[in-house]
Amino acid sequence: MANPNKCRHLMYGIIIAGLCIAGLSLLLPLNQTGVDILTVLGAATALLGIVFGLCTVRCPYCGRLLSLKGWNTFYCPYCGEEFKNI
Repeated sequence: MANPNKCRHLMYGIIIAGLCIAGLSLLLPLNQTGVDILTVLGAATALLGIVFGLCTVRCPYCGRLLSLKGWNTFYCPYCGEEFKNI
């Protein structure tokens, strides 16, 4: 994906999915003795979303990492290129 805004939105979706999976462990007490598998799976999914964001939310022109915060970025703060044609 070349558009950093689409990558950021997908990153948020992966993180929210991971948090929802981890939240299911509160509603479904499947394992009373140890760490619940849903909690581990949800945390791993959320961490995967963060790693995905660090690898893909970059300027398509200069390649520098853009902020993972916020919803949309319209230009690169480093090189000044706009993202409207992507």
